[in-house]
Amino acid sequence: MPGISLSNEHSTLEEVEKYYNVSNSALYDFYSISSGGREDIPAVLFGLTKDEVEKERAESLLKLERMCSLELLAVLEARIRIDYIHRVRKRLKDNLSRDFRRLHRIKEYRTSLVDELLNLRRKNTSGCEKEINELIRAIDYRNWLAHGRYWTPKKAPHIAKYDYLSVKILSIKVLSSLDLQGG
Repeated sequence: MPGISLSNEHSTLEEVEKYYNVSNSALYDFYSISSGGREDIPAVLFGLTKDEVEKERAESLLKLERMCSLELLAVLEARIRIDYIHRVRKRLKDNLSRDFRRLHRIKEYRTSLVDELLNLRRKNTSGCEKEINELIRAIDYRNWLAHGRYWTPKKAPHIAKYDYLSVKILSIKVLSSLDLQGG
């Protein structure tokens, strides 16, 4: 079937978690000059006060959280889109797959994650509406991160509640509650 060639380059939750944990530890080690006994102060920290080093560490940790949150949300989008492609190609017989095929006849692979794929999934899947609704709200956070955070999100103040841990928990819930195929 012509169309999208799957690259199999998408991350997994486990890979993102490992990267986050290793990077988090490395940042704590890098900024640990105040714990005494360290003789190899990184050049970028030389001359900074303890408070300035703590501020630098907090900013770096926030950037790590945001990058890994963005990656986790990208993992979810990839899995949902792979599910769509799989259901269309395999011509599965459930209602969701039929709705996906109807959508595919019109839009092929240029579908909206929220307006089409998630809304069809919410319509055809019982018991996971809460997770889908929460994912839709988290996509506002992803959009804010992905587009450079240059605006104050007045129409989406809920994005302030997201951090790496909340996105990780949501990711686990979404992947365990949705019957995602093909990935």
